[in-house]
Amino acid sequence: MSERSSLMPGDRDSAVRNESRLMRYQLEYRLVPPDSSASSEAGTACLLEDALEIQGDSGRTMPVPLRDIVFIETENYRIGLYLKSGALYYLGHHFRDLTEKLIRARNEVIKKIS
Repeated sequence: MSERSSLMPGDRDSAVRNESRLMRYQLEYRLVPPDSSASSEAGTACLLEDALEIQGDSGRTMPVPLRDIVFIETENYRIGLYLKSGALYYLGHHFRDLTEKLIRARNEVIKKIS
């Protein structure tokens, strides 16, 4: 029996997301929603083909669809993502790798919806 067929129905989405993973790493970040104060947290980020999925050490998971990124700012080895619903700053230590893969993935998403 193949590995895929041995998955439970609830596990299938997880397996598909693992296959589409472009990068996974530890990070520190600060989320600034438009209508409240900033919160800083550490956790793990997973760059997928169509989203940046951030899981805080608190257990909260925050998916950031790449199509919702309005602008990417890269300066002083920090990354700022300006989103339709706020901003996300300082996404870890793998600056060059993340920047390259994030911009490439976002461009692919934009091409698909254009």
